[in-house]
Amino acid sequence: MSGKIPYPNPTILVETDWVADHLLCTDLRIIDVRSQEEYNKGHIPGAINLLDIPFNLELVDPDDFAVTLSENGIDNNSRVICYDDLGPPAARAWWLLSYYGLTNVHFLNGGFKKWTLEKRDLETKRSEFPSTQFIKQIVPDLYCDLGHAKDGVNNPQVIFWDTRLEGEFTGEISRGNAPERVGRIPGAIHLEWDSVVDPVSQTMKPADEIQKILAERGITPESEVLTY
Repeated sequence: MSGKIPYPNPTILVETDWVADHLLCTDLRIIDVRSQEEYNKGHIPGAINLLDIPFNLELVDPDDFAVTLSENGIDNNSRVICYDDLGPPAARAWWLLSYYGLTNVHFLNGGFKKWTLEKRDLETKRSEFPSTQFIKQIVPDLYCDLGHAKDGVNNPQVIFWDTRLEGEFTGEISRGNAPERVGRIPGAIHLEWDSVVDPVSQTMKPADEIQKILAERGITPESEVLTY
């Protein structure tokens, strides 16, 4: 036996082989979360580029979000796959779509990087689909508001996982914040997001390896883990 363990939520990830085999499925919508410039240079066939959505809960209007999805042929029964060429933007898109009630939404493992490394087909034309209706259905358990976060400070059962750059964690990089607003949440553990990603293929590392990396930092499933 290899000793490998499965991902706790394996359906979140979808592999490039599966996407290539299902490009013609009528319920499939692929969202390219890269810039319009990169999208225009070449994208996965059938992918759409939703520039009207910032994929940031603080910036997006829920009603405008639903309208944009509807205008691009995405309804509540669509199977949606998000990808980019880095990782965090597609992950944020996956989260926002899940938060507003889309249940069949996935993250392309390896993203555009793996797709192109495998020399798979690309196209440059803009993809369009008939309008439909997406009805937002907020899933509040997917969101940690400020009050909940404050309650977690100094709580031994809560772990704050800071996924940012080390310089942001230490306060050396401000990212535009005022001098008194740099640094980290008290007691937070730092582990940059790309620590769990293969640097070549941009795929998620195996579940057992990720579990080991997290455990070494004290991030364990027994605790409530809040990421930022």
